[in-house]
Amino acid sequence: MRKFLAIVLLTTFSLNANALSILLNGGNSEREVIDRLIGLGHTVTESNAVWWGSDWDYSPYDVVAFQYGASNPTDIDRLVSKVEAGEVGVVFFRAWGAGATATALGMGDGTFNWQYAYNNLDIYDNSHYITQGMNLGMNDLGYTYMSSIPNPGANTTVLAGGTDAAALVVHNSLRVAINPF
Repeated sequence: MRKFLAIVLLTTFSLNANALSILLNGGNSEREVIDRLIGLGHTVTESNAVWWGSDWDYSPYDVVAFQYGASNPTDIDRLVSKVEAGEVGVVFFRAWGAGATATALGMGDGTFNWQYAYNNLDIYDNSHYITQGMNLGMNDLGYTYMSSIPNPGANTTVLAGGTDAAALVVHNSLRVAINPF
């Protein structure tokens, strides 16, 4: 669990000493995501054409990541079963195209929006592993915009938000998170 949760932490807060193998559903490839993850020591396999159907082998990966424009797997139930079995984690970076996957994983109704962040992430809860040690309130991340999820799922915890809605959301029992990017 700690290894997966570090993926969310590493992209916005600090370096991660435990390198992860990440399968990134590219969608509209955002080099910033790839370069940042690689720069932090992680292995990233970008796959724009993978539909991740019933025969896809998730075993080489610690985390499946969806970014803007990423498509849903053709067999969402299989990915959900792998997550429920603890075999892989999932993180969403502005994953507008993967709303059905987010919904199936209990992260909300699949609605992802932009919000103007004024370069700040507002930390609501610093008792969670991901935000542990951070100051409550505004923290400058250097971003102008961040993603938001206006309707987080019932089994989630909102750790932080932007100016309009939740931005950093974790599932309470599954290895799944929505990252503010």
